Amino acid sequence: DIGIDRYKKELDEKVEFLEHLISHYNDGKRKSFYCIAVNLLELSDLKEINEYIQENISEKPLSQKEKIQMIESLFMEKAKDKNIDLQLRK
Repeated sequence: DIGIDRYKKELDEKVEFLEHLISHYNDGKRKSFYCIAVNLLELSDLKEINEYIQENISEKPLSQKEKIQMIESLFMEKAKDKNIDLQLRK
């Protein structure tokens, strides 16, 4: 039991990361994917992904499309390791 204050803090951190993803790495097709991924993955996993993005993707001379594809792959790999399906069911 983590307590309501800690839970709210975790949610606030997730929202902040989600807003960053949407504002910097959204090609118009990823908002739902990012929402699902941020909601289903643990905060510790998201911190790892964010750290990797900051250190290995954000400043690289890659196209925006390449960066987005790399980020999506990071989420998919992390989700697969945790047996989480990030596919949106319509």
